[in-house]
Amino acid sequence: MSVEEEARLLEVALRRFLQRLEAEDPEADPARREALLKEAEAIGLLADPDPEAPGFATGIWGRWAWTERLGLSLHALARLGEACAGFALALHAQGIACAALEGARVFPRGTRLALGGLLADGISPSPFAGEEENGLRVTGPHDHPLLEGRSWFLISAGPPQGLLLFARAAEDSSWALIALPADLPGVRLEPLPERLGLRGAWMGHLHAGGVLIAQEGVARILARGEEAHRRLRRLLALDWLGHAAIALGVARRSLDQARAYARTRYQGGRRIIAHGPVRSLLGTAAADGMTLELLLKAHAEQPLAALSEDVLERWAAIAKLAIAEHAWRAVSNSLQVMGGYGYMEDQGLAGRLRDVSTLRVLHGSPDRIRLRYAE
Repeated sequence: MSVEEEARLLEVALRRFLQRLEAEDPEADPARREALLKEAEAIGLLADPDPEAPGFATGIWGRWAWTERLGLSLHALARLGEACAGFALALHAQGIACAALEGARVFPRGTRLALGGLLADGISPSPFAGEEENGLRVTGPHDHPLLEGRSWFLISAGPPQGLLLFARAAEDSSWALIALPADLPGVRLEPLPERLGLRGAWMGHLHAGGVLIAQEGVARILARGEEAHRRLRRLLALDWLGHAAIALGVARRSLDQARAYARTRYQGGRRIIAHGPVRSLLGTAAADGMTLELLLKAHAEQPLAALSEDVLERWAAIAKLAIAEHAWRAVSNSLQVMGGYGYMEDQGLAGRLRDVSTLRVLHGSPDRIRLRYAE
């Protein structure tokens, strides 16, 4: 079967999966969330670190993103974002963590992964952590290296069982990518309390206290120096692109809901969609959504392997900034169309505004990204 045929079958499975995701609330009940994750795994939507698993190729940011085209994952994330942004973020986080392995057999099938690290090229907060002095470091003698420090806001599809961590070497600040089990002595994961936004994903902080790293041990270095830095740049770009795709889905759903409301509600003897100010809000929201969609299509038909780090990073940075400039405004305008009714819990628009507000600053605020390109 060709990739195109497999992609069509996966799209059919995705549509059916979205119907179930719409019917259930994965943010309200962890048991439902886990059941939905299992279903996403079964249909090959959840990425998997095992090269023999379906999700290795077809999952979000799986092998297809490297060899076929990035648009397959971006499309799936946008569709998932329409239904539940937090759940979409959980699948996205598993995907970029699996992508960090670049096909290496490190973790068994079905392992839930989280990605952590520190500053990348002057961006702060880091792509996956806090300030540099509070980040992860490799210390100790060359034959007895230790992992120490902290990493903030790790994201995973449930409590992570495996970790992929970017750290700086204490002696020369070179990069290292380290893989280790989450239950290793010296590793402490601190789950965050329930948040206002993106509750469908697991989030937590990592504390490492003298974790021994051995090349052939359970905690080992997968890449060093320029190779580790290259992977970090690619993963940061995928992270931002995923956030933008999810935000696009949130914007689309919000606009659809606002349009439906405006077509059925009356004011002054006519439906409110006929009023100029309401039409302006809806039109601006639609234009914002189209702008973000076009930005995400810039290189979507190319595989990840065909894009240089520089091109990928610039594309991702523009898409990430567009969350604040376009997706957030689209959701905000949709909420204004519905007025106070939009803030009612059963409408979900207030929650979507919280989701997109979190996405616009997660792993790199707009101001920090702009400063990255100031020189």
